[in-house]
Amino acid sequence: MPLDLIDSHFHIWDLDKQNLPWLADCPSIAKTWIFPELVELYAQHKDVNFRGAVYVEVDGDDTTVEEQHIAEAMATHPEILGKVLRTEVTQRIRVPQGANGIRRPLHTPDAPPKTCLQPDFLTGLGDLADAEIPFDACVRTPELRDVYDACLCVPSLSVVVDHCGNVQKIDEKYVEDIKALASLPHVYCKLSGIATKDRGFVRDVYTLLEESFGAERLMYASNWPVVELYGDFHEHLDQVREFFNDDANVFADTARRVYSLH
Repeated sequence: MPLDLIDSHFHIWDLDKQNLPWLADCPSIAKTWIFPELVELYAQHKDVNFRGAVYVEVDGDDTTVEEQHIAEAMATHPEILGKVLRTEVTQRIRVPQGANGIRRPLHTPDAPPKTCLQPDFLTGLGDLADAEIPFDACVRTPELRDVYDACLCVPSLSVVVDHCGNVQKIDEKYVEDIKALASLPHVYCKLSGIATKDRGFVRDVYTLLEESFGAERLMYASNWPVVELYGDFHEHLDQVREFFNDDANVFADTARRVYSLH
């Protein structure tokens, strides 16, 4: 029976319209990417029923242009089921129209450590919680504890930890921080962001996450096309499928529930 799959994290951009300064350091993906390319990748997996995907903001320099771009893409491609958009998380937060989630990157140079613990930021997170809009936390691994502390301040907020916490090495602090985050019932984690070539490392990370969160709070995410910087799209999908045995929560239900997808 084919696997029903929702990709909880993909990116597209049009470099004729958008400027993504960080691409200067990533020449291999510094081109325009369109959604049909992702659809074609999933079509190569004959036992996968690709239900759709969730767009995630791309850290460009103009959110208005980005919002228009993804709105046009969603109008053309109904398989784009939702969108996680960027906004500054402050008092009087502006939630973009139709956003299924919010991401303000915390791993970039303009976000020093403890950014998510600043009073204005916590107020904005509280507003998201009141609106029942989840926050995607893309954070440097040593600062996972900051996310945990922020979650304690806003306990009703749903938080999605992107890319397994951007882990490069499993050390005692990472294990402790992941277990702390997983102890909070409204925290989830995306299975993405780790190098596919080191299968032992991948297995160890997934083992920790499964033991900590349980499959019902994990979600498959391709991170396409950025995945090509550190791994391989197909290999990543195959590894998640093999480890989690095509679990329905991991591959569709968690994303559908967290992002209110229809």
